[in-house]
Amino acid sequence: MAKHPAIFLDRDGTIIVDNGHINILSNIEFYAYTFKELRNLQEHFLLFIITNQSGR
Repeated sequence: MAKHPAIFLDRDGTIIVDNGHINILSNIEFYAYTFKELRNLQEHFLLFIITNQSGR
Protein backbone atom coordinates (compact mmCIF):
# COMPACT_ATOMS: atom_id res chain seq x y z
CA MET A 1 0.00 0.00 0.00
CA ALA A 2 1.38 3.40 -0.97
CA LYS A 3 1.94 5.93 1.79
CA HIS A 4 1.05 9.57 1.27
CA PRO A 5 1.92 12.46 3.58
CA ALA A 6 -1.17 14.15 4.96
CA ILE A 7 -2.10 17.31 6.80
CA PHE A 8 -5.06 17.58 9.16
CA LEU A 9 -6.28 21.17 9.50
CA ASP A 10 -8.71 22.41 12.11
CA ARG A 11 -11.51 24.35 10.49
CA ASP A 12 -12.08 27.19 12.97
CA GLY A 13 -9.33 29.77 13.18
CA THR A 14 -7.26 27.97 10.53
CA ILE A 15 -9.18 28.07 7.25
CA ILE A 16 -12.18 30.12 8.42
CA VAL A 17 -12.54 32.94 10.91
CA ASP A 18 -13.57 31.60 14.31
CA ASN A 19 -16.86 33.45 14.80
CA GLY A 20 -18.16 30.96 17.33
CA HIS A 21 -20.95 28.51 16.63
CA ILE A 22 -21.90 28.38 12.94
CA ASN A 23 -25.42 27.22 12.18
CA ILE A 24 -26.00 29.11 8.90
CA LEU A 25 -23.71 28.63 5.88
CA SER A 26 -23.74 32.35 5.11
CA ASN A 27 -22.00 32.95 8.47
CA ILE A 28 -18.82 31.19 7.26
CA GLU A 29 -16.03 33.69 6.62
CA PHE A 30 -12.96 32.34 4.84
CA TYR A 31 -9.59 34.03 5.22
CA ALA A 32 -8.35 35.76 2.07
CA TYR A 33 -5.49 33.26 1.74
CA THR A 34 -7.49 30.06 2.42
CA PHE A 35 -8.07 28.67 -1.07
CA LYS A 36 -4.69 29.68 -2.50
CA GLU A 37 -2.84 28.04 0.38
CA LEU A 38 -5.02 24.92 0.35
CA ARG A 39 -4.17 24.49 -3.34
CA ASN A 40 -0.45 24.91 -2.54
CA LEU A 41 -0.63 22.32 0.23
CA GLN A 42 -2.62 19.92 -1.96
CA GLU A 43 0.31 19.73 -4.38
CA HIS A 44 2.29 17.86 -1.70
CA PHE A 45 -0.17 16.45 0.82
CA LEU A 46 -3.55 14.81 1.24
CA LEU A 47 -5.71 17.38 3.04
CA PHE A 48 -8.21 16.69 5.78
CA ILE A 49 -10.35 19.40 7.36
CA ILE A 50 -11.54 18.56 10.85
CA THR A 51 -13.68 20.19 13.49
CA ASN A 52 -15.22 19.28 16.79
CA GLN A 53 -18.16 21.62 16.18
CA SER A 54 -21.53 20.01 15.57
CA GLY A 55 -22.85 22.71 13.23
CA ARG A 56 -26.35 22.32 14.64
